[in-house]
Amino acid sequence: MFFRKKKSRGKPAVPDWRQQIPQRIRIGDTGAAKKRRRRSLLRGIGAALSAAVMIILVALVAERVVNAPDGEIRRFRIAKIDLKTDGALGESWVRTFIGDNENNAVASVGSIRKKLESYPQIRQASVARGKNDALRIELRERVAIARFRDASGEIFMVGDDGVLFPAKTYFGAAQQNYPFVKNAAATARPDGFQTLAGTPQLIEFLRTAFGKHRATMKTWESVDAKMLTEGKVFPERHPQPWRKFRVVLHALPTNGNAVRIREIIFSAQHFEAELELFDCAEIAQKLRGHFDPQKTYRVVFIQNLKNSRQPITEMRLIPDESAAVPAATARSRKTR
Repeated sequence: MFFRKKKSRGKPAVPDWRQQIPQRIRIGDTGAAKKRRRRSLLRGIGAALSAAVMIILVALVAERVVNAPDGEIRRFRIAKIDLKTDGALGESWVRTFIGDNENNAVASVGSIRKKLESYPQIRQASVARGKNDALRIELRERVAIARFRDASGEIFMVGDDGVLFPAKTYFGAAQQNYPFVKNAAATARPDGFQTLAGTPQLIEFLRTAFGKHRATMKTWESVDAKMLTEGKVFPERHPQPWRKFRVVLHALPTNGNAVRIREIIFSAQHFEAELELFDCAEIAQKLRGHFDPQKTYRVVFIQNLKNSRQPITEMRLIPDESAAVPAATARSRKTR
């Protein structure tokens, strides 16, 4: 017991040897320990990679099964369709479009979904197969905001994102409430759908009118985009007062002293305020009784710049000499 600490017996204690010899040994820091740590790290990385590969393989197999083309899985005939849609398409149209009839059966829910989403009226489709060959389909359809007639004379509906889709599958009776878009061209998108070319402001104008001023929009016959694209086009941050929408109204019947408005000129930059102003004036009937009922008027809007910090939008009615009331109609009004 040479190194045992001795009692002092009233004298200063003998220092312990462990306090005199520096302890610089790192316990476990040997070559074998380093190899063990390296092997443990490699096993962890291998396990993580294996799990990732398995997840990817399972996902690929699932996608292959869902989106398998015709002939790769058992074909089945749809016994029942549970259809939910926010638009005009019905179950009979869906069955015909996806090819479910006596001589042909559908292949997979993936092929059905792709087929449905290839029709431009459908924005998004969700398809799921239930028990006993039942099919659950949910459709999100595009909302029409106008009509468009192409060079061949075929009529299309203009969706709220500018996509054109056939008018024959939309609400038939309601189509009369949508104005025609004139002096605009159709172009193809990367996904193959047709859209109105180079007119984002026109789509925004129609979407605003349809969403907030639908009653006023029902009186519109057409929206002319000619003044929107003609002239020099600068970046949007620069004022472009020549860019306008020309709206032609339906022929209005004679109702006492009602003002006959044939067309409205909206600015492409301030159309939201102008729509609000025109709508309020119509609702309050401020245009009745203050103008000559024997004339037809054109509505224009000006920006009153007296207060440069807050310009005021004002509405003006200008007599339209090109659409004068026939003399026989005027005489019949005087005799009333």
